[in-house]
Parts: sequence; structure tokens; C-alpha cells
Amino acid sequence: MNTYRFRNLNIRHEGLDFLTNGLAFYKVEDYEEDGKQAAFESAELYDALGRFGYVNSEEVKAHLAETVCQTLNQDSYLTRTLGNKS
Repeated sequence: MNTYRFRNLNIRHEGLDFLTNGLAFYKVEDYEEDGKQAAFESAELYDALGRFGYVNSEEVKAHLAETVCQTLNQDSYLTRTLGNKS
């Protein structure tokens, strides 16, 4: 499994904005017609900053990590770039 370090990634979770930092784990999938792309499967947050301050709850961070993966997977430029790197 490959890792991608993200810094200052803006995400939107349940109507609130968060600024996140951490690691995301991905695998490379090879699509014959489209080429290789990264598919993010999980993330580990170092910290998350929301409107009310830093998120300290591990449970909330776990939910935010899922949103991070969704956000990264929606970035087609990033997924194609990482897919072609490996």
C-alpha cells in the first residue's frame, strides 16, 4: 500500500468545513482504457481544525478520515498523477 501525505486539505463534513493534515493510503488500479489511477482506501489524521477549534475526539477523526478519502478520490488530477508515478 502506498502513502500520500496531505497538508492543509479542506474538507466539508456534515455541513462543516475542516482543515486537515495527515496520511492517506492508496492502491494503484490499472484501467486498460483510462490508464492507472490511485484509489484511496483509508486515512490517518494528524489533526483537524474546525470552526470551533481542534478536533480531539478519535471517533470524530475517524469519520473525518472517511471524508478525506472521498475528497481525495474526487480529485482526478491527483489520482491520475499518483497512479502514473508507480
